[in-house]
Amino acid sequence: MLDQGDKSIPAGPPLAGVTQDHGHLGIQVQRLLEIGESAAQVIRTAASEMSHSCGFRVSGQFDGPGFDIDGWELYGTSTYGALGAVHVVWLNQGIVLDFYRAGGGEYLRIYEAGQPNAAPDLDVKAEWQAFGISSALAKKAGSAKWIKLTAAQQKKINPDLGVPVTASVLASDVAQGSGKPWKLGGTKTVNGVRCEVLIAPVNNSGPGFLGESLYVDAANSLPIRISYLSQDSQSVTSSFGHWGTAGAVSPPPSSKVVQP
Repeated sequence: MLDQGDKSIPAGPPLAGVTQDHGHLGIQVQRLLEIGESAAQVIRTAASEMSHSCGFRVSGQFDGPGFDIDGWELYGTSTYGALGAVHVVWLNQGIVLDFYRAGGGEYLRIYEAGQPNAAPDLDVKAEWQAFGISSALAKKAGSAKWIKLTAAQQKKINPDLGVPVTASVLASDVAQGSGKPWKLGGTKTVNGVRCEVLIAPVNNSGPGFLGESLYVDAANSLPIRISYLSQDSQSVTSSFGHWGTAGAVSPPPSSKVVQP
């Protein structure tokens, strides 16, 4: 079942699990802010830190560049491990896709949001078909199992799908924000960590989020939280943490995997 725990991931000590390079770049961020450099330079440094980190987790709701509320969103808790291993869960039009890249393979599970054990409906079956999975194999997987993807099927996941299944792609998505230029927004303490605040205004005139705030650890330049403000004044957040301590990403249990 989809893990929706870990709603607020603790950041830990400012440099816990972070290499000296991370600390050096964090000092660079502080210096940039002290000398009045632009928010664009700060976000570039933060994105670089994410791309080169040795693993982290994201929880809550991350809606991607431009708050694409009619597209995918990260959902629950996702883990970006070292050496490209990932466990990423995203929601797309009411369908949950649960993806692993670990142990030399890639695995995908698809089910209806809120009904992880229900028989696959027409939308789930259509999603499997879009990945080139036969109806017989999809029926065997049902909603509770992962299918190990062939090389051809993997190409439909990465990178064509547009979902951040690598740390560098996620870092790029974070850096894009709303699509409008970031602005410096002062400082704020988040989870006991002093953060620099970056603000991205809304980039559309339709319904959805009014803007975005990114909180970056002032000591090491790693993201701590993103908050989106909706039109009904409700805040939607995604939290980042376990930097360097996220642990290894293992494939799903073999009993839960259907071979192609």
